[in-house]
Amino acid sequence: MRPQKLFTLDIGNSSSKLLCWNKGYPERSFCSYDSVGHDDLVIFSSVKNNPQLPRTKKTFEIKQKNTALFGGMPVKYGEKAGVDRLIFAYSIFQNIVTHSEKFLLIDLGTYCTMDIVTHQGFLGGLIIPGPKEMIRSYEGADQILENSKQSKVTRKLDFPFKDSHSTISNAGFFCIKSCLEKIIRDQAPSKIITTGGGGKLISSFLNEFKIDHDHHPFALHYGIYSLYSWELRHKEKTMEYQNTL
Repeated sequence: MRPQKLFTLDIGNSSSKLLCWNKGYPERSFCSYDSVGHDDLVIFSSVKNNPQLPRTKKTFEIKQKNTALFGGMPVKYGEKAGVDRLIFAYSIFQNIVTHSEKFLLIDLGTYCTMDIVTHQGFLGGLIIPGPKEMIRSYEGADQILENSKQSKVTRKLDFPFKDSHSTISNAGFFCIKSCLEKIIRDQAPSKIITTGGGGKLISSFLNEFKIDHDHHPFALHYGIYSLYSWELRHKEKTMEYQNTL
């Protein structure tokens, strides 16, 4: 019998990412559900109801139980925020050491979230459609879709665009950049952290803002793993939603 393995699973709107951990460190790449054995532990978060999970007897779900606190991180939000946003924020919050640090967190996937986190906790932000989701919003506009059928995002955001190809393919990134310009002007973050499938794609124009920035592809998985450790330390407070361990 092989030793029990531990996995973190981030279930998003359009894809699921599974990562195996070994002695507190993640492997270098994501893996498939077939990698999970019947007795392995899967710690997961999901933005969906009734998500599809690997075949294992042992699962633990990370979710928000109240609106004021998330794993010891204060949440300055009027209602429950998406668990993916909070997990990303927690992965950064736990490493904040000074009151002057202010992080802008960008998760670019199906949707693009931009949130602020400081020593005060999660302060909220905004959500806009991601570039691909924005293109899908043109369904029914046959002429536009025909012109952009072979479009590829160029990320050369020189407005005004001169043809349907660049108009459609770059619209999402143009909106993201426009939002970023206002957020940076108003909030003056000390650092920008990106994650998600498209997070690295926006590094080209993040350089223009002359703000320190990093891409953390496993940010949500570090957050899930850290929150699981936090829950174990506060086990008596979490039994109401804890699954089999």
